[in-house]
Amino acid sequence: DRVKHKLDEALGDNDRQKRIIQVISSGRCGTYFLRTQLLNYAENIVPIHNIYTIPSMNVRSLLSIIQSHDLSESDYVLPISKEQLSILAKHMERHLLVFCIELLAYMNRFHKVPVIINHWWSPFAFLLKSIFPNLEFLSLTRDRDSVMYSMVEKYQIYSNPMPPQLLFSNYESSK
Repeated sequence: DRVKHKLDEALGDNDRQKRIIQVISSGRCGTYFLRTQLLNYAENIVPIHNIYTIPSMNVRSLLSIIQSHDLSESDYVLPISKEQLSILAKHMERHLLVFCIELLAYMNRFHKVPVIINHWWSPFAFLLKSIFPNLEFLSLTRDRDSVMYSMVEKYQIYSNPMPPQLLFSNYESSK
């Protein structure tokens, strides 16, 4: 709510109503290929798929804590103090504001539709949708076993950890 309020102060309603597309994916499922196709064949779209726009580990961790709010206090022990949580919340707020301003720059300065391809933004989809009501989604999926094999093959199993929902889902391999 704080981020949305800050954006309401900084942005006009017209900016928030513009078109943005977010790809929801797990990673290792073809996002880089999608990026190259968009760059080669779509003149009015700018794909955002780079390491400079990913949410920091602190921001991703804080979002996980916030999303687990439905657990009772006895089920979940907060590993950080309320003061540290407040500092992290401000950090997340600044991080999201910078990212939203980047999206607006593509829309207003370059007159292109930004497509958020980086899978690290997938957990933030609901928050981004509340900021940009016209946000559209495109889902990219791949067989879980193929994703895991690709991560091992590319040596990303530890350097590029995937969300636990991917690793521990009830998804059955189609093989």
